[in-house]
Order: sequence, then C-alpha cells, then structure tokens
Amino acid sequence: MNISDLQNFLERHSWTFAKTMPRNPHWYIVREKSSDQDLFGKAVECIQHDGVEDEFEGVVYKYLKIGEYRYWTTGSSIEETIIINRVPNITILTKEDLINSQYLFSLYPNLVTADKPFAEIDINQLIEILKYGYIKDIILTLRGTVSAKEYSIIKKESIPCVTLSGTFTHRDSRSLVNHSGLMQIDIDKVEDYDATFKKLCEDSYIYVCFRSPGGRGIKAIVKINPSPDTHKSQFQALEIYFKTQFGIVIDSLCKDLARAMLLSYDPDIYCNPRASVFEEMYVEKAYQRKSTREPQFVKEAKASYPDESVDVIERLIVALEGRRIDITSSYENWIKVGFALCTTFGENGRGYYHRIGKMYPRYTKEETDRTYTSLLGKNNGRTKLGTLLYLAKESGVSIY
Repeated sequence: MNISDLQNFLERHSWTFAKTMPRNPHWYIVREKSSDQDLFGKAVECIQHDGVEDEFEGVVYKYLKIGEYRYWTTGSSIEETIIINRVPNITILTKEDLINSQYLFSLYPNLVTADKPFAEIDINQLIEILKYGYIKDIILTLRGTVSAKEYSIIKKESIPCVTLSGTFTHRDSRSLVNHSGLMQIDIDKVEDYDATFKKLCEDSYIYVCFRSPGGRGIKAIVKINPSPDTHKSQFQALEIYFKTQFGIVIDSLCKDLARAMLLSYDPDIYCNPRASVFEEMYVEKAYQRKSTREPQFVKEAKASYPDESVDVIERLIVALEGRRIDITSSYENWIKVGFALCTTFGENGRGYYHRIGKMYPRYTKEETDRTYTSLLGKNNGRTKLGTLLYLAKESGVSIY
C-alpha cells in the first residue's frame, strides 16, 4: 500500500473525537466500523512499519505523518490492532501561548448531560480543539442544517461544552470550585462578520475570538478578576464597554457564572495571550435621600415588616420546606436571599438562611455560614424581605 492510497483511505473516513481524553485531544476510527476491513489492516501495517517512535500518554507508539495529520495505532500486532488515531501534524502551542495555561475550566459531553463535568481542560487545549477542527464534522453539519428542530437537537446532544468561568463539581453557580478568571462573550447574528471580527481583535481586552457553532455569531473570551463575588458586576461593566466601544449588545445570559459555552470550529481563531485583564465593575449609584447630606450605605436597615417580619419569614420557610422548593439554586438568588435576611434580621437571620439553604441538594453548613458572615459585612440595606417573597412567588410559593 503506497502513501497516496493510504492517505485516500484515511481521509475519506469519518473520524470520531475522543471525548474521554480531552487533555490529549485527538480523533480515532475503529476497525469494526471501517468500510473496508482489508484496507484498514493494510493501513495499520503501513503505519507500524514506516512510523517513527514518539510518546503519547506515557506510552511509546509509532507515528506516521501524512498530509495535515500524524497517525498512530494501538495493539501489539496488526491483527490485534482495532483503532487508528490521528492528531494535527502542526504544533500550535508556542511559549507565547503557554504563558496562559493556568486558565482551567470544566468540560462536559453536551448540554443534555451537562450536570457533572467529566474532565478539566485549559485554554490552550480549548484553542487547539477549536482551531484544528476536533469536532469539525458535527459543526459543519450544524451550520448546514435547515430544520430548526434538527438544529436544536444537534446543539443540545452532540456538541461538547465548557463552563468557561471555572471548574465545578456540578454545573450550577453554587458548585464552583475555582473561578478561571475568564468571561464568555456571545454576540449573536452578526451582520458584517469580517468587519466586526477585525474590530474586536484590535481591542486590547480581547483574549480569544472565534466563530460561533452556528456560524453567524462571534464568541469572545475576556480576562477578568477571578472572583465569583464580582463576576456579575464585571459582566455588567463589559456590557457597557461593548455597547459604547463597538455599538454591540452582548448576550446577557453570559452573566451566569455557570454558563455553558458550546465548542466550535474556526481555523481563523484569534488569540492574544498578552491581552489586558478587564478590571472594571459596574456599581449601582447609592440611593440618595432628598437632603444635602452625602448618600449613605447602611449595614443594617430596619425590617421591611417591622411588626410581623418573624411571622412572615416563618410562614414562608414552612411553605418552602413543605414542598421542598429551592429558591437558591442560582448563585445570584442565593446572594439576594442572604442580603434580604441581613437587612431584615441582621445576625438573627443566619438560622433562616440555613433553613432556606437546606433545600439546595448540595447544601453545607460551613459554606452557608461563611457566605452569610460575608454578606453581613457587605450589606448596604437595599435588598429587603420583599425580594425574598418575590423569589418564592416566582417558584410558585406565595403566603398572601
């Protein structure tokens, strides 16, 4: 079998991305699914005979470079070898790229099963997957799909995703392990793609920029302060920045700490490893009384329901407990509930915070105590018991 025939055989095959080995991205084909078992065996023989030894995952294999890829096999003999693997023949990671390898986040098989992550990857591995088309086939299928129903199914069931802003034990904001210091920016249905992409890439804050899975939008990555406490306010500042700097409205759903970012394919992906860290935060103006005095933030305000606040919260919590309804599943709501209790009850609200928090499946006493103590010190008195009642009502629980 000559190299030309081998290349034709390998290139016409449909390759599968190895999702279970994300830290070493590659594709593979399996002998039993090959369209030509005889040619598969000859390909294995050619790779093993003409390949050059190199290491992968601590094991030495023989690699054969053909066209844009290098190929290797597994198995001690031609007959026993059932898999052929491939990886891009070009090493894209330079010393300049590797200076940012500390950015880690969780990887999930797809949106449907995106509860628990199955791996962690870093920004360099993400860029390699996007640039060299590790999921190219499914992305091109998505972009060519006419049926809205089929498009939705492919997005939800076939495309891996990451929680770009950090590593998580589960994909919800309260299960954050470490914030990555990265923010996802989504720009939908871009009218002039090339001009918009070029303009974004000229900005000092744009770290990574690439075409969205659907092909009509742009995804960007910005470095921010690695803190869940300032995540939302930094996103709000970025909303203002993109609107004033580019006239672009970014997707507001990306403010969610646990927002999933679908992977994509873009051979022209942009990366600036030395992009500046965006440190701005959006801070709402203090409420000003009609007075010549300076506005004041209050650590503990009077109860919103001074005569019946205890009765109100007791009845509400009993209703929540009776139906096992969790109103703190999102990080934002968890903080709002805490501030409402701090404003209304101060330190006496700690017990209520625990009772409400226990409806959360991964509640811990230590984390709840730590959060409430932190909120007591940060409380400005503007989030009151009415906010808690509203959140409960949104979840189907009303005591009035």
